[in-house]
Amino acid sequence: MPVKRELQRRGAVRALTALCERFAATPPDRLLELSLVQLDAALPTEERAVERLVSALQVTEVIVPSLHAAVAQQALRRLGRLREFLGSQFKSVRHMAARCMAAYARLDLHATLTSVVRHVLPLLGKWLGVRDGAPRHTTAIPTASVGHVGFSLLDGTRARVRIA
Repeated sequence: MPVKRELQRRGAVRALTALCERFAATPPDRLLELSLVQLDAALPTEERAVERLVSALQVTEVIVPSLHAAVAQQALRRLGRLREFLGSQFKSVRHMAARCMAAYARLDLHATLTSVVRHVLPLLGKWLGVRDGAPRHTTAIPTASVGHVGFSLLDGTRARVRIA
């Protein structure tokens, strides 16, 4: 059974990537509806709604790096929602939101890292009421002193990003 699921997942990834590449700047509205539009909904609390959100996040993770530059800005507007999902009470939502942030970094590294430094890093302050990784309340840490962020990419390339 796991082999069948893996084959289905691979097929879905290839199909979604091919659709994004084929339609370039004018992807079908239905494709964007599968992922990006569902991110605008309120953070779900019931299990079935959580499953739908996780599915939408999985589609988002696949299509975002393949989006044409003309559609990329539409996707980047959802970064704020992804940040909210990082604080979800559900592990699966937090996990997929983090994977989507990585996919967004492939789309626009500067915008994504700026968002992470300004909004996500402060959440890593003191979490006194942490349960299973979900924050109960957060204490912000100052990030104004961050001027540059240096990191290494998987291929060994080193990069620096200036945070304005």
